[in-house]
This record gives sequence, C-alpha cells and structure tokens, in this order.
Amino acid sequence: MMSFLSSQRISVGVCSLVLLSACGGGGSNTPNSTSTTSDTGTASSTVSTGASSSRSAANSSSAANSSVSVDNNMGTASSVSNTANFSINELVDPNPSALVEYGHEVAVLANGNIVVAKPDDDANGLKRAGSVHLYDASTQNIIATINGDDDYDFLGSNGIYALPNGNFIIASVSDNTPSDSSVGSVKLINGVTGIQISVFEGVKTSDQMGDAGIVVFENNNFAIVSRSFNPAGVSGAGSVILVNGDSGLQVGSTISGESVEAFSQIDVLSLGNGKFVVVSPMSDAVGLEDAGAIRLFDETTGDQVGSTLMGNAANYQLGSESTRVLSHGHFVVHSRSADHPSSIRLINGENNTQIGDALIEPSLSVLSRNVITPLNNGHYVLLTPLDNTNTNIEDSGSIKLINGTTNQVIGDAMTGGQPKDFFGNGGIAALATNNYVVVSSGADAGGIENVGALQLVNGATGERIGMPVLGDDKDDFERVTLTTLANGNFVLTASRDDVEGIENAGSITLFDGTTGAVIGQPTTGKNTNAQLGNRGVIALSNNNVAVVSSLEVFGNEAVGSVRLLDGATGLWVGAPTVGKTVEDFASTSITELSGNRLMIAASSYDVAGTVDAGAFITLQTNTSHTIGDPIVGSERDEFRQSTVNEAADGRFYVLTSPNAKNHGIDSAGKILVVTP
Repeated sequence: MMSFLSSQRISVGVCSLVLLSACGGGGSNTPNSTSTTSDTGTASSTVSTGASSSRSAANSSSAANSSVSVDNNMGTASSVSNTANFSINELVDPNPSALVEYGHEVAVLANGNIVVAKPDDDANGLKRAGSVHLYDASTQNIIATINGDDDYDFLGSNGIYALPNGNFIIASVSDNTPSDSSVGSVKLINGVTGIQISVFEGVKTSDQMGDAGIVVFENNNFAIVSRSFNPAGVSGAGSVILVNGDSGLQVGSTISGESVEAFSQIDVLSLGNGKFVVVSPMSDAVGLEDAGAIRLFDETTGDQVGSTLMGNAANYQLGSESTRVLSHGHFVVHSRSADHPSSIRLINGENNTQIGDALIEPSLSVLSRNVITPLNNGHYVLLTPLDNTNTNIEDSGSIKLINGTTNQVIGDAMTGGQPKDFFGNGGIAALATNNYVVVSSGADAGGIENVGALQLVNGATGERIGMPVLGDDKDDFERVTLTTLANGNFVLTASRDDVEGIENAGSITLFDGTTGAVIGQPTTGKNTNAQLGNRGVIALSNNNVAVVSSLEVFGNEAVGSVRLLDGATGLWVGAPTVGKTVEDFASTSITELSGNRLMIAASSYDVAGTVDAGAFITLQTNTSHTIGDPIVGSERDEFRQSTVNEAADGRFYVLTSPNAKNHGIDSAGKILVVTP
C-alpha cells in the first residue's frame, strides 16, 4: 500500500509550491487537476481546481518585454473596420427583429454551406414559429429556408446537428401540430439543397420527441433519443430510434422503454467500434422496479448485440451515475442508489457481457459522478476521496488503477495520510503518455491543513513518479488549473500564486508527463494581482499553450494580455498581445483555427471610447504575430456570447454575435463570414 504525504513535508528555500527540481532540490515533481474547458478540440484538456499558492519567482514576465497592443482607436469604430487583410461578408437575416439574437445556433457543414437557426423568429407571421436558413458561404445567398408552421414551434431550439455527409438535423422538442402541443420533431435536411429528406414527429401533446438529444455516429447514421415518446404504445416510456443519415429512413426496430419513465434517465454512447450502448437506470426487470438496464446495438443495422444486462435487485439503478468508454471499446458503468452501495462494472463492448467482478465501493455513495477517468492505454482510474478502508483514517481518500480488460486493481491503492486529506478530491487528468496526475486540494502536510498536493502516477503500474508538488500554505490548491498537451507534457497554472512578496502574481509551470520534472523555470506575473492565466490556459495542436490574463499590467494599467507558451520548453513565444484599457480581456474565448492560427474573441474589449464593444484578433500560434487587423464592434456588448466556427477545409470561418445591434435593431444579431 502506498501512503501519500505520510512522511514529512518537503520544502526548499523560498519555494512555496515546493517544486523541487525548479528550486534546486533533489527529485522531480508534477501537477494536475480536473475540469475540461478546452476550446480547441485538440487532443488535450484543461482541468481546474483553484490555487492561492506561493512560489519563488523564476522567469517573471517583465515590463521590459516587448508587446503587441491592439489599436482600438480605429477611426470610426465599426464592425467591419480595419479589415483590409480579410474578406468579410455578412449573412443577412431576412427578417431582423429585436431581441431575437440571430446566430444563437450556427453550424458549418462538411460541404461548406452554413446553417443558421432562429428559434424565436416570427416566421410567416406566426408567433415564435422559428426558422432555419441554409446559406451558400461563397455568395452569402440563402439556398433554402425551413420555417415552423405553428405558433411557438421554436424550430431549431434544440440544436442543429451536422452529419459527416454534409446533411444536417433540426431538433425542435416544442414543435406543435394543429391539435397537440410540444409533440416534438426531428427533421433531416439535405445540406446542398435545403430540401427536407425526412421528419420524425411525436404523436401527442408533450411527447417532445428528441428531448434527450441526438447522437451522431461516424457512419452518418444518428439516434433520436426521447425520454417520453414511445411509438410502441407505452406512454411515457421513452425510445431510441436509429436513422440513416443519407435516406432519412429508420434503421432497425425502435428501442423502447418497457414501462412508464423507463427512459427518464438515459445515456446513449458510441463506443467507437461500430456499436452503441443504451444505459437506462430506471428500466424495470421482471419483478424488479428500477433495476436498470444496459443494451448494446450495431450502429449500421440497429440490431441488438448480445443480451440485455439488468440490475439484480429492485432500485439497483444500473448505470445511474455514469458510463465511461475506454480506448479499446469496453466501457465502465458506475451505479448507485439509496438502497445499494456504489458499484463499478466493466462491460465488454463487443458482446455486452460483464468482465470480472464488480468493484463495490461504499464510500462512493455520497460522491459525484466524476470518479472514473479512462487512460489512453485502456486502463482506468477510480477516485474515492472519502475512502478509509485501506488506512482506517477518516476520509483520507484513495485512488486505484484498474485494468481495463480484467477489472482488477493494479498494484496498491494510493491513499491520503491524514484525516480528511480527501486524496484526489481536486480531480484526475489523463496524459498522452498514459500516465495521470492527481490533485488533492485537501491534503495536509507539515502540520498545515489543506496545503494541497499534485502527484504524477504511472498509468501502467499505479506507482508514483517523482516527488509530489506540495502547497506551502492553507488552501494553496483551492484554485489551480492543469492543461494537458498532446506531446504528453502538462501545464500547472496557479493564478493566485504569491511570488516573492507579490500577492496574487500568478505562476505557470510546464512539466514533463513522463518523468514529472519541471521543464525550464516557472513563469510568474510581475505585478500585484496579475493573476497570470486567470481567464484560461488552452492547449493548441502544435503543443503551444494560449494563456489569457485579464489583470496583467502594461503601462501602469491592468489591460490584460494573451500570451503563447512553448509546450516543449516552457518559454514564452514572441511578444504578448495586450489590451489598451483596463480589463480588455476580462471576457475572452480562444478558438484554434487551421494553418497555425487562433482567434481571440474578446467581448470586453473597448473600442474608440465604446466600452465592451469587443474585438476578434487573429494570431499565429507559432510566432504570436497578429494576422491582419482586428475586427471590432461599434456598440456596447456587440460581441457578447460570440462564437467562432471554421469550415472543415479552413478556407473561411464564421463569426456569430447574437447580441449585436444590427439594422438599427437591438440584439438582432450578426453573422460574418471571414475569408483570410
């Protein structure tokens, strides 16, 4: 058994997060935590817990660094000013109206056409009937319009789903018929012509077809998941219908709930092996109410694969907490109910049979659903922060590495060493190296409560790698963020880190995901309350990292910055992009584009005296150079809730600003097609 932090606390010199290798001590370290917020869609993730730690300054971002400021004094501030480097065209709303927010739902199809849903549109004089427009991106002309045909249909209110073949789906759970309300509908539309291929509708009031979502498969088929609608005649039982994404025809038989509310809680997941699983914890077995059920189906034929797995007792609620798919196609099911302790079952993704014995974890009964973390090597990590079965220490917590082909524990459990360490309560992050990082914000050390700790662990053996990274003061790990990179490295961001007497300066440290060693030196903020990385740290596909800091000071003002960090060396890439007025980057999102570019959407950016007019700024991800001029707003909050969607071939991207004033109408919304 491994007891974590049971020995004396490690501290070196003035280092406060105790990064041994960075501070000249022996050994190496690691960090990480859990909460996914990556905007890039790359093979990376971001995990956050929190941190007001303190660490020695190593590489502070100095005022002497050169920077690139975005000029917001751009003559007449208009949404299409300073755009000589881009071709910018608007997708014109044919029926602009106040507070309708055109662009709230936008999809770029595989063929390059653009779909815009406007659920609140008073289409054809019908109140909130809703409309969906298909645009040609090259000409910005409308190819086709699909309108709701009754008041309050809210067409497209539940999403636009793009299929790999270029067709798209319109989901509208509030769609009405002349005689019944909210029957719901799912329409398949040709992505070239805009012609409806097929429609699936509920049959009576409140069927709300598709209210549990649409699941799109790689073969262009898709599943319509409904909690209530059931065409087999069992009212309120729910259903799953598989549909061919080319023909629009149903594939196979309807998967039906067997009793009322059988599908009131339901998960439908693709396993990546051509099969999908339907988990329904409230399904009844013979004589066993709410036993729960797991069914496996073929994504091409809709045929059931193997037998149905059922819970073995009333109110067992099989699969009630979570289902996690492993890299080889097996899946892990976590179940819990008031009458039964938590259990973890491994299910074969080829035949729906249970593998090995279930792991019974009574201490999970009061915890959240996020206790299973799949690793790239097919194993998974089981987190039990309230566990004391191995140590008899109250709420010391434990983490077990589980074999993803046998469901057996690998090695010894890692445990906390003090009461209420809640080991692992800050989360677990899987790395590309197959190792993983554990964050324990409640760990005690050196007689100080809740200093927190991070530990790198071998994903094949469950053994610790290197020395832990420890906090120096209480609640040091209350707010930390870990960002994992595709190259296996990871970045620890402690935006509240106190550095050599500078309160809340913030720090960023790059770690080797194989050894746990610090790469380079920690980078720290230069001013009080700089909170380096406080608005996001996002991994990019080239293994660099975008760091957004809203309070970093330049020119004696906390104008904020966006920086790029090299994910191989830990050094800054080029000069920072800085704001011009206080907290210009307070509300900012980052979207990675193709061709080594990223888009900064800063809705809080001030432009030519207009507060929070917003700006879209394009950077090169390998140099930090700005590309072209910013696209800026002219009205306050014009770019609030804005999004960026790029075409699959990278030839254009779509900027949507549903809150923008347009055509002289407040919150009419605006959509721009930008061609670099």
